[in-house]
Amino acid sequence: MFSNAGAEVPPQLNAWLPSLNGNTYPVPQFGVARRFFTTRADDGEGIFGTPLAALNARAGLGDYSNRGFYTEDNMEGGLLTYPFISPPRSSADLSFTDATIRDQEVPGKGKVKIKALFWRVPDAIAPNYPDPNLVAGKAPIVSYGQWGFFGALGVKRRILTLDNYNQMADMLAPRAIAYTTGMINFFFRGKLTVDPIQQRVFAVMNQGDPHTMNADGYPIRTSNGQIFGFEKIRLRVRNSTDPITESGTNTVLPQTVGTGKLVAVARYHRNPCYKPDLTGERIVDFNNTLTEPNCPQGLRTNYQEISVSAPLTITGNADLPFGTVIGASVEKVFDFASDPIPVNATDLFIQVVYRGQLGQETDGIAVGIIDTQEPTIVGAWNNTDHYYSNVGFNWLIQNGANFGHRGIDSLSICSGSPTTLMYRYVSPQDGLNIPFLNGGLNPGIVRLAMINSKPPNVGNTQPYRMVAAFNASPYMPLRPTDSRGQLRQASQEIFTTSSPLPAPVLCESGEPTTTPYWCFDPIKRRRGQPIGNAVRAMYFSTGGGSDGTDVDLPPALPVYSGLRPVVGGTVHFNTDAILTACPAQQQ
Repeated sequence: MFSNAGAEVPPQLNAWLPSLNGNTYPVPQFGVARRFFTTRADDGEGIFGTPLAALNARAGLGDYSNRGFYTEDNMEGGLLTYPFISPPRSSADLSFTDATIRDQEVPGKGKVKIKALFWRVPDAIAPNYPDPNLVAGKAPIVSYGQWGFFGALGVKRRILTLDNYNQMADMLAPRAIAYTTGMINFFFRGKLTVDPIQQRVFAVMNQGDPHTMNADGYPIRTSNGQIFGFEKIRLRVRNSTDPITESGTNTVLPQTVGTGKLVAVARYHRNPCYKPDLTGERIVDFNNTLTEPNCPQGLRTNYQEISVSAPLTITGNADLPFGTVIGASVEKVFDFASDPIPVNATDLFIQVVYRGQLGQETDGIAVGIIDTQEPTIVGAWNNTDHYYSNVGFNWLIQNGANFGHRGIDSLSICSGSPTTLMYRYVSPQDGLNIPFLNGGLNPGIVRLAMINSKPPNVGNTQPYRMVAAFNASPYMPLRPTDSRGQLRQASQEIFTTSSPLPAPVLCESGEPTTTPYWCFDPIKRRRGQPIGNAVRAMYFSTGGGSDGTDVDLPPALPVYSGLRPVVGGTVHFNTDAILTACPAQQQ
């Protein structure tokens, strides 16, 4: 572009990156997106023009460049349309300072002084920002000819030189970066905080309802051919979007919501090895013998999928209040009936998205996310073919007199603290039927799948209570149990042939610190059958109360030939508007 025959070589651009000169232009904040370009509409320009003070107070990047610099065709004066103009059209304006930019060596001619008009460029955001080449706060925004070329006002004609263009770049570049950052921050400013409800349970379903697995590893509900999974999610959510302190005016703008919509989005992978009877899971018995599933298709699908809830209507701050503490959260129930979260979900996250009025923006977006546990199987089964003696501290075969095998008329399963009713089954003919030692029906079992929150501290557990009811004595005490819950999560999004899925590790007490890892906690086997992660036998005992024994405590009870999952029942977690207290122990 420049030859070696005496043509001027452009000076080096100044180092304006913060990493080079240590100066960072402040990132602007505005309550409306257009203000990043111009705040012109805020000062109400009148028919006779805007007063200069109001003009210079405009804070958008377009305002700064437009009123602070010339273009090649916009430097001369003439008959002015507006009484106030910026920059001034006349070089005779007293706000200019005539000074030298630098000396330029001209081959064979010596040095020539490069002269310019210095002017203070109005900056409403950072008026004292240390731009390069300033003289008393003024920048060389325009040069003028050396040999008497006269412009329209009878003064030396102004020209834009490389020095002036370089000065523009030095001043506009850091502001362009800062304004771009501010714009990005504005679009992504919306924040929601998602919390578990007090019981730390997100979802409940009856895993025993009839379903199958298709060839693609999706669980399919037998009754309607739809995805077999969770159809209701309960959580607490609040608007945690920080207020905006507008640049230029320092006006604080709360980012409260107005009218809008709220949806929940579940993000997950799937375990295609899952089977309805749980035989496709990692299984551990009472002696901690681990059995890995034989699953050629792998334990985790390669790509993340989503399920989206039906939208909830938000009418104002009361529906989605602003708050910095969990007490400000409001409980929401999201309906996933049209797009259930599969029962075999792994790597599960729940994202909540709001779209609508946010602060002064009419169509804003706010997003929050929480990493939940994966579906935990809670199992309770009829174990009345044996009873426990608190005298001999051993298991005895049922007797028809005091501790006979009996069908359970109803079973309530509760969870959380305070403990609340999650599910209740009232037994018809095919309910929690009587187990037989040899032949006959297999024992009835309730198996719930529950999505819980991660424990607040390492080692914490989720409590469960099983309350069996009978229409005549003897009665059975409630049977509590607990579990750290399921963690089925990988440390990488996609595993490939060159980076295979590692062997699963036990994550009950916390996620590993080494990577990559794959948490896949086992299902417990009792009496020869896979029961769940939190398991409890329902049985009679001579001492009453909870004795904390295990049916596989040596000598272990005989194995069952199978289990009979209970179908139906009422998932009160889904049906009750307000969760109710767990039923009291039957006396």
